[in-house]
Amino acid sequence: MIVTLDGVRIGNGTAAELPETSLAFGGGTPTLAVAETGRRPVVLSLVAGGRMRVDAGRILIDGEPARSGPRRAVALVDTPTVGEPSDDVPLRAVVREELGFARRRAGRRAVNRVLDAHGLLPLARFPFRAVPPTARLRLLTDLAASRPGVRALVVTSPERHGGAPEEWYEVLCGIAARGVGVLVVTTSAIAGLLAAESAGPHTANDLVPLF
Repeated sequence: MIVTLDGVRIGNGTAAELPETSLAFGGGTPTLAVAETGRRPVVLSLVAGGRMRVDAGRILIDGEPARSGPRRAVALVDTPTVGEPSDDVPLRAVVREELGFARRRAGRRAVNRVLDAHGLLPLARFPFRAVPPTARLRLLTDLAASRPGVRALVVTSPERHGGAPEEWYEVLCGIAARGVGVLVVTTSAIAGLLAAESAGPHTANDLVPLF
């Protein structure tokens, strides 16, 4: 599935919440989109995920107008103020909630299986902030991708949790290689670093400098 934002905009002029923006994500590699001013990373994520109406432009899915938007097919991952787990909630509780979103069994055994598969079982009772950045992203993206009908992910500002960008980007490349579309909303510095270090020829096309 390819999701295309075609000239979408919210507001006008330099104070626009989202200046006119065009990008596409999906296929076998992540798309990097730069947004780092005020609320724009969150706004772009909401628009790409079909959670916010735009003043202009359109959203396409596989080249066709998305009548109801991509909301059902696109999951937001760790988006601040929208889908970001609380740092103080135990890791076990976060996994239980995510399994619920995925309509999967969410009892103690099911939670423990997920944590064990990710090497996080010893941290089950710890607050979510104790999870290392790359492990956090791997856990949240895996669970989000398992939701019924989800075919793409929008990952918002993963750099804010620290860690090595190359490590969490490798996780996202793995998700994309499974056929799940991935849009990464990040800063120009991080996007430039990842573009420079990526070996594939796709990088130049998948780096979208917006504002």
